[in-house]
Amino acid sequence: MLTTALVENLQRKALNPIEEAKAYELLHSKFGLADVQIASKVAKTRDHVAQRRRLLTFSQELQELVSRDTISTSVAEAIASASRETQDQIIEPEWKHLDNLVVFV
Repeated sequence: MLTTALVENLQRKALNPIEEAKAYELLHSKFGLADVQIASKVAKTRDHVAQRRRLLTFSQELQELVSRDTISTSVAEAIASASRETQDQIIEPEWKHLDNLVVFV
């Protein structure tokens, strides 16, 4: 029943790719569902589910940039394939920019 509620929420809400990845990971780790089973439940391909879950292996900085829609998942995947030193060189200017943002509520 809990898996059904989680799947319904996944389909109803507009989640960013990182939130989507975390929900898929929860279905996998807590309920033992394989990517193909998750894909079937959420009407996505197995590759889509696997790609989203793979986002959680990226650095926190890279995940944050994807979460904020600063970079696309495909750009994040390309950056993640580089060495950590190269990743830092690419991410640092964007990350510093985000740290300087002031949010007014």
